[in-house]
Amino acid sequence: MGSFSEAIGVTDFQDCNILRRLFSELLGTFVYISILLSGLSSADSAVVNALATGLLVASIVAIFGHVSGGHINPAITIGALVCDQITLLPAIFYILAQVIGAVLGVLVARLLSLKSPEGTDSLELWKKFGLETLFSFLLVSVAVSVPDFRRGSTGLAGALAIGVSIIAPLCAITNYRGSMNPVRSLAVSMFCRDFTSHWVFWAGPILGGILAGLVYRFILTVR
Repeated sequence: MGSFSEAIGVTDFQDCNILRRLFSELLGTFVYISILLSGLSSADSAVVNALATGLLVASIVAIFGHVSGGHINPAITIGALVCDQITLLPAIFYILAQVIGAVLGVLVARLLSLKSPEGTDSLELWKKFGLETLFSFLLVSVAVSVPDFRRGSTGLAGALAIGVSIIAPLCAITNYRGSMNPVRSLAVSMFCRDFTSHWVFWAGPILGGILAGLVYRFILTVR
């Protein structure tokens, strides 16, 4: 009976690590879907959409891969199950977490979605705030994971991962000129002598950074 329980993954639920793995799949799918769909109404080419999708997936794997594998896709989870890289019960819960993350991502994307081709200047303040928070969460999540020597993700690979996390949301939502950096926004505002809604480009990235730091410190950090 013990061997059967182990074979289907019952024993995986005997410690809290499974909760970290499921949370990683839920949050990873949420970030992926919410960013990707927020730019759905933009006039993007198929090439840009494909590039955005690939870069977003790369960013998600860089953040969550060491915890759950960064599947964010039931097909990958099922493939991992067939290859004996994951057992049955965790695989089922992985897929449930992915579905929940996707649903939550759709809800957020509907709120933040760009509805006109004008882009940044036509967006309401709260949408700018939401996008800056979301983009910065992605960037900072990668940035805080790269120096973690326990993961071994340093050097050029780490630098490229950070670069990808900047390119990905900008490709996904081409009509929004995201900042993700308060001092960059400050420099641009000073150069253009226009500080309209400048607080958004401080508050959004800072909130995203705080959330990313908390999630990595208490959930995603290597143990």
